[in-house]
Amino acid sequence: MINEGSVRYDFNIDGVANQLRKLNAHRILLQMPDGLKPYALSIASELEKRGFEVLISGSSCYGACDIADVEAQKVKADAIVHFGHYPHGIINTLTNVVFEPVKIILDNLDQLAETLASYLKGKGFKTVGLVANAQHVHDLPKLSQILQRLGIGALIDAETRGLILGCDVSAALSLMEHVDCIVFIGCGYFHPLGIALKADKPVILADPLSMRIEEVTHLVKRVEHVKWSAIYKARKAKVFGVITSLKAGQFNLDLALKAVNLIRKRGLRAYLITADEITWERLASFTEVEAFIVVGCPRIALDNRELFGKPIIDYSELSAILNA
Repeated sequence: MINEGSVRYDFNIDGVANQLRKLNAHRILLQMPDGLKPYALSIASELEKRGFEVLISGSSCYGACDIADVEAQKVKADAIVHFGHYPHGIINTLTNVVFEPVKIILDNLDQLAETLASYLKGKGFKTVGLVANAQHVHDLPKLSQILQRLGIGALIDAETRGLILGCDVSAALSLMEHVDCIVFIGCGYFHPLGIALKADKPVILADPLSMRIEEVTHLVKRVEHVKWSAIYKARKAKVFGVITSLKAGQFNLDLALKAVNLIRKRGLRAYLITADEITWERLASFTEVEAFIVVGCPRIALDNRELFGKPIIDYSELSAILNA
């Protein structure tokens, strides 16, 4: 357990160590997203005390799709310990991966429920769908019970247990017909915005650390405006760069080649570009390219359009360009 002010992070070190021993792992590679990297040295020290040789990945880590498998092979690691995410449809070439989501332990769940119930009643919402990110999903069953005692019906998708990912919001969509709104438990707009873009009900952000309750549906209009602006500009392009992400859980060469062929059939030029990091800094040098198509995480285009000097479009949006 690591304390950061009033926040407690449960890295489950003993549980991780037990899993590593079952794998007969000695040299391990620690991988975690930037938000957890401040604790990397402390975690490494704890694992070293338990007899493991620890290397720390300084590379990016965006989710369970982004496993450092090639990195682990280069340093001859026996296993990867991936902190911060649950496994989710991961395709990796290294079988020894230990996933530890890192739970945030809350002491104020009752207070959050009371604040949330008051807000929901003020809006006239009687039944809500509860979802959360990896750090808070373990609290959803208890939160549901408290809300129901306070007069608010609270549903959780059984298959996903309410877990929301940036690229997968099915835990929320499965509840649409049965609830008045969706309540996301967590911090920031990243996950609730992903829900709001696909949901036909209001989406509420309930931040258990700041106790802020906010509807985020209003953010959709701005995001949609930026998306369609990029699509309109891409329709004028004659030269396309189709980027295939090399990250383990995102790589799809067949789909990237399909995109290239679809574009070329329209008499346009298209070239396949491979990249591990898809950023404007990495792509700006391709001066002949007039628009980029991303075959990888759908959030790359969604979250970065305003950072790119040229239109960047997700593969799922390609038809809106070619069929205009």
